[in-house]
Amino acid sequence: MSGDNLHGTQPDIRYSVNVHHEEEWEKMSVSQKMEIMSPAIKKWEQDFLQKNRSKLSKREVSILEGADLKSHEGMIYGRMYAQWKIDSGFDSL
Repeated sequence: MSGDNLHGTQPDIRYSVNVHHEEEWEKMSVSQKMEIMSPAIKKWEQDFLQKNRSKLSKREVSILEGADLKSHEGMIYGRMYAQWKIDSGFDSL
């Protein structure tokens, strides 16, 4: 679902219908931004998996579905989270 995302410079509008423009986002305090981001962060794995399943390896899919991480797979998980933040517009915080 696309929304009023302004090319990734603010959160996807699904998470807050009160923020419609980049200027509004920039004027908000960190705590106000976190109020908007918290619900999205809680479900980032499902969101990322839904949007990118066809591009992910079997292991990446299983990690996002809740499989235990091996010690060397933390960076894979972190890379996916970082990409989700960029895709959602949360990377500027």
